[in-house]
Amino acid sequence: MTRLPNRMRTPIFGVLMAFSISCMLSGIFTFYALGLKLETVPVWLGNLATAFCIAVPVAVMVRPIAQWVANSVTKPPSAD
Repeated sequence: MTRLPNRMRTPIFGVLMAFSISCMLSGIFTFYALGLKLETVPVWLGNLATAFCIAVPVAVMVRPIAQWVANSVTKPPSAD
């Protein structure tokens, strides 16, 4: 199986994280607002689509900054 180049790691990670987080949060907030009804699933899927479109660019842009901050406040692996 051919693997993607390393430069694709950040965008792939961002998309996967954005999808999982937006899926969970939109589901929780939709269920909280509507309860468990028949129309909850279509409303949740619409909310998921909106949340995902917002979350992907944010996750891809924020990940390198968060990584830099985490690296700045922790010791390098060889220093432990």
